Amino acid sequence: MLVTGLAKAGAHEKLAGYFDISVELQRRIGTFILLFSMIEQQLEFMLLQRNPPGPDRVFATDKMPVSDRLKAVWALAANEPEIAPDLILAADLGDLLAEVRHTVAHGAPIASEKLEKNRSWFGEPRKRPFAAVTLSEPALDAAATASEILFRLVSAIGARLAGEREMAGLLTPPESDMQALQSASATIRVAVSRSADGFS
Repeated sequence: MLVTGLAKAGAHEKLAGYFDISVELQRRIGTFILLFSMIEQQLEFMLLQRNPPGPDRVFATDKMPVSDRLKAVWALAANEPEIAPDLILAADLGDLLAEVRHTVAHGAPIASEKLEKNRSWFGEPRKRPFAAVTLSEPALDAAATASEILFRLVSAIGARLAGEREMAGLLTPPESDMQALQSASATIRVAVSRSADGFS
């Protein structure tokens, strides 16, 4: 039964009323998810520079979920020593942001400003590991900042692999952005939990 006063409210207002996920937090969630989708697309372009489609025009990345694309980036780092540090950074940050994205997009609100996915309800094993995120404006702003910078970094790596060094130089995030990325990453890691113990 709807709480009095929410019956005539919009869905975003109901979510704010039930779980303290404010309309402003919802806006930030949407921004982050959109930015992450841009990373997913750019990862495919980057990987195809080293594994282009064959005569049958089948793309090696066509059926790859983002987790497998990121595994491919880790593997690529071993074969591209000149840009290995950038590839390792992209893969590590990509793994973190993917976990947050999947928890936010596929998880469910379970308490004030908290989302979780893959809880073991009766002690049963789950196919995928538990993950939870505590939502806050700083955490979501950090996720959006990190996603925007990672998008440009992945784009720059793709340009380098394609032999477009001038374009890669234009796309490469400046040192100030890389420092901001470190701060954003630290903020995001604090918001993520991989243990259900005490998260409720």
